Amino acid sequence: MRIAILTSGFTSQNARSFLAPLIRCRRLLEDRGISISLRSAPEEIADGPILAIDSRAFDPILDRQPDLALGLLDRWRRSFERVVYCDLTDSSTWIRHEVLPLVTRYAKGQLPVDRTVLSRPLYGRRLHTDYYHRANAVADDAPAWGAPLTSTDLAKLAVAWNSGLSNYMPYGPRITDLLGRNGLASWIAAIPIAFHSVDRARTIPVSGRFATRYGRASVAYQRQEVGRRLELPAKRLSKCAYFRELYRSAVVLSPFGWGEINQKDFEVFLAGAALLKPDMSHLETWPPLYEPGVTYAAFAWDFSDLVEQVDRLVADGRTRTALARAGQERYRHYLLSQAAAEEFCDRVARLFGAKTD
Repeated sequence: MRIAILTSGFTSQNARSFLAPLIRCRRLLEDRGISISLRSAPEEIADGPILAIDSRAFDPILDRQPDLALGLLDRWRRSFERVVYCDLTDSSTWIRHEVLPLVTRYAKGQLPVDRTVLSRPLYGRRLHTDYYHRANAVADDAPAWGAPLTSTDLAKLAVAWNSGLSNYMPYGPRITDLLGRNGLASWIAAIPIAFHSVDRARTIPVSGRFATRYGRASVAYQRQEVGRRLELPAKRLSKCAYFRELYRSAVVLSPFGWGEINQKDFEVFLAGAALLKPDMSHLETWPPLYEPGVTYAAFAWDFSDLVEQVDRLVADGRTRTALARAGQERYRHYLLSQAAAEEFCDRVARLFGAKTD
């Protein structure tokens, strides 16, 4: 199985998270007969068995020159056995519907468990923005709606791997970027990843530092409400101060942003704190890091139990510690263990192979 990947390289955190596990597991993949080659421009793409398209490399062409982009996809569809579009956007429901007729498979790091929600238009193109628009009349200055997908479209959707399989140490993303940009990507696996003890002193009961200003009111609403209801400090911290706070925090809030999964989630797992997020039960993702009541604590999207959940976790040290420990151990397993690396290779083989999951 030879896979050519059209990619913009390590230019964004989502792209780094997509490429890093492929680089780390390259030898394991080769042992299975799967070879990976990276291509930086459409003109470098020739005929071959399998083409994977990193959306960060292709979406700018699709946005600026849609006819050219769709023409390229049509040509590649005819010259490759399989074309897999790898959508690296954050939201589980943000889909570039125009490419679906021209690709074999459409992969995302996260998708809704109930794919049929994509059969209707979603306000803001996200489940949570659609929810707050309908439930709380939150409106954007320039409303956007997701295009409804057909059953044929839905059948092409597949879960790849989420953005957790990267290095989220304080300077991990920057080092990964520098190695990738300078032709030293093979060294990515050598970057150490340290986990902080769950049992260390936690002098800050609750931490919730996150951006609340977005270009879309429907995206900002959840974060603004969480901050308002809990009266969380809004002052921005330096990177070092931010991580020092995480290491001393008992509970850390991580609301949705452009998507459900945030970089903060993985930073919290590394820090050994208990993660508190809006309910993620609508989401299918891999690695399966989000198990409510086990690896993270969930609160309702309508905030009806938000304060109660925070008070419970702060007061109940045993439950909070068990939650933090399980979340950290689950993340450690999928990030560092040999068994998880083998599972990742299985996933690559299925995703880019002839058969669907």
